[in-house]
Amino acid sequence: MVSSNNVCKLRGYLDRESLEFVVHAFKTTKLDYCNSLYYGLPSKQIQRLQSIQNAAARIISHIHKYDSSTPVLRSLHWLPVQQRVIFKTLVLVYKSQQYGSILHLQELITPYAHSRTLRSSDQSLQVPFTTSAVIQTRAFSVASPKLWNALPYDIRTAASLCIFNSKLKTHLYAIHYN
Repeated sequence: MVSSNNVCKLRGYLDRESLEFVVHAFKTTKLDYCNSLYYGLPSKQIQRLQSIQNAAARIISHIHKYDSSTPVLRSLHWLPVQQRVIFKTLVLVYKSQQYGSILHLQELITPYAHSRTLRSSDQSLQVPFTTSAVIQTRAFSVASPKLWNALPYDIRTAASLCIFNSKLKTHLYAIHYN
């Protein structure tokens, strides 16, 4: 991975927009690659990834190493790593449900079959029974239905992927920053 020092050296030569492009190209894309696999990781591991994102935000905003990065993340409209993991997982669920394009994931999640009207009837995916093993609860087949069912109904029923992404990011942003 390109070090933060090398990207910092570019600050004097690039405008903010170009610097943001470079940071996205070399830092955040690597954080986002297959990040739905990070769901359920211990907080210590997530914090290590968060520190990379914080360093990237500090580079763009020209703040010092020990200044708080939360206001910077908020001003850049970046979700923290944990929220990005949830975002990516839910986007995969939406794509597999709406478009059927991700067949191997579509096989892992099953729609919730309602035998009669219950309070849980608004849940749209069935959560498989698991024992309390941490590894099993991190599995996509278990984690994704739980996350999906916890979403508000208007987000789950978004008409397009663009609308879904927008509503979901707004929802996760509000949960974390408010």
